[in-house]
Amino acid sequence: MVLHQGADAVVRVGMGASPGECSPTFAVLVAPAQPGSDRWHTHAWRWPSDHATVHFFDIPDGWLQAHDRCAALLLTDSSSTPDCVPGLDHPSIAEEIHRHLENGRFQVLAQLNLLAARHTRWPDCGPDPEEHGIHIAVASCQYASGMIDGQPRGGQWVPGPADLSYHRLGQWQKHSPLDAILLVGDQVYSDATAGLFDPTAVDDRYHGPYRHWLSRSVVRQALAGPMVHTLPDDHEFHDNWSPIGALHARFGDNNHARQNGLAAYFAHLRGHTADRAAPPVWYHFQQGPIACFMMDTRTERERRQARTLGQARIMSSAQRQALEDWLATHASTWAPKVMAGPSMVLPRRHTSLADEAGALQSDAWDGYPAALHGLLARLWHHQARHVVFVSGDEHLGCVCQITISCPEAPERDVTAWSVHCPALYAPFPFANSRREDFVPRESFPLCTPLAGTNLVCHVDTWYPRAGDGFAVLGFQCQQGRWQAQVSFVQDDLTSGLPHSPEVCRTLF
Repeated sequence: MVLHQGADAVVRVGMGASPGECSPTFAVLVAPAQPGSDRWHTHAWRWPSDHATVHFFDIPDGWLQAHDRCAALLLTDSSSTPDCVPGLDHPSIAEEIHRHLENGRFQVLAQLNLLAARHTRWPDCGPDPEEHGIHIAVASCQYASGMIDGQPRGGQWVPGPADLSYHRLGQWQKHSPLDAILLVGDQVYSDATAGLFDPTAVDDRYHGPYRHWLSRSVVRQALAGPMVHTLPDDHEFHDNWSPIGALHARFGDNNHARQNGLAAYFAHLRGHTADRAAPPVWYHFQQGPIACFMMDTRTERERRQARTLGQARIMSSAQRQALEDWLATHASTWAPKVMAGPSMVLPRRHTSLADEAGALQSDAWDGYPAALHGLLARLWHHQARHVVFVSGDEHLGCVCQITISCPEAPERDVTAWSVHCPALYAPFPFANSRREDFVPRESFPLCTPLAGTNLVCHVDTWYPRAGDGFAVLGFQCQQGRWQAQVSFVQDDLTSGLPHSPEVCRTLF
C-alpha cells in the first residue's frame, strides 16, 4: 500500500506481514540496475519488533528520482540474510529476485518467503494524461467479513460475498492500471454489531478491525500498487458519530470514541504513531495534473441543534480556509479538480426540505445547510471548472450534475458533479439509502454572504443500477481539452471493462 503524505510530497510505503507467516526480517525495495541486468538496486529497512498489521517506511527522494519502477518485498528468511544489508548482495537472494520479478510472478516467491507487491508507479512518473489518461478508484463502506461470507485463508479459494468488490478492484487493475485509490470512509466497522457484541477493550474495538481488514489477501492485492488515500467516516468511531453536549450522559464516551478511532486510523492508514502529534485528517495533493482535496467532514463537524442549525459547520475554520485557498489556486485552470469526502454533497434528502428542522435527520452536507450553501457559492465565486465531488456512506451509487447560476450574470454559470460510490459490501438492506430518499431534480436559492449576488443551484441526478461495488473516474486530455467519465464496477470483469450505459456516465 502506497501513501502520499500531502503537501510534503513524501511517498510512504505501507507493508504488512502475511498472517500465519513468521515475522519479516527486512522490508526491501528492489529495482533493476538496467534492462537485462542481473544486478539490483535495493533499499532495506529492518522490520520493527511490534505486532502492527502494517508498517510504514519513507522512501528516500533519490530513490524516487532514480527508479520509476520497483517492487516492494518482505524478506522473512533470516538465515540467508547478511547482517549488513546496504545492498542485499547475497547471490541466492539476487537470483531469486531476478527470476521472479523478470517473469512478473510477484505472488509466488516461495523459496525465500518473499512477499511482493505489484510494480509501483510513483506520482511523478505516471502515464501521460493525453496518451493513457488518469484513473482514480473511489470506494467506501466495507462491512466486516466473517467465516460465513469471507474468503478462507490460504489456498485458492473463490472470494466470498464480502470479498467480491476488492476482488473486482484487483481485476480492474489487470485491465487498466489505477493511478490512485480513494477510500472515503467506513473502511472498518468498529461497531459492527451495533453494540451487541462489540469489544469494549480499546485495542480490540478500534485496532482489531484494521488488523482483520488488512490481513485479508484480497484486500492487500487490491491495494498494492496505486497511491492509496484514505479518510475516516462514522463507523471508524460509531454509527453517525457527531459531537454531543457536555451535559449529555455519554459525553465522555463520545469523545473517547473519536480519540481512539482517530488513533487507530492514523496508526494503520497514515503511518503516524502515538509518540508524534497527528496532522489534520484533511489534506490535499496532486495526482499528475489533477488537484485533489481530501475533506474531513466527520471529525471536525459542529454539534447541531434546531436553534443552531443555520450556523452549524461540517468542518473547522482552518480546513474551510485551506479549502478556500486551494480553490483559489486551482480554479483558473481547466484541469479537473477532485474534492473527496465521506459525506454526500448532493442530492438532498426529502426530509431536509420538509421543514427547517428536517435537516437534523441527515448525516450528509444537506444536514449542514450553511456549510453546503457556502461550499457551492465558493465554486461560483472562484469560477471553478471541472470540479468533481466524490463521496461514500449512503450505500447508493449516483451521479449528480450541479449547475450554479446567477440570473444577473448568466454567462458565469458553473457546473460541477457529485459522484457517490456504492458500498463495497453492505449486506443489510435496512442500512442502505434508497433512491426514494432523495430529491433527484430541483432548483433552490443559495443563502450566501456574497453581497448583491443571487445564486441558484440546479440539480439533476442519475442513478446506475443497484449493487455493491466501487466507482472509477477516468480523466483524459485530448489536445488540451479534458474529458471525464465515471464507471460503476459492480460485476466481474471477465467480459471486459464496464462501459454499459446503465453503469457508465460521461461527466464532461
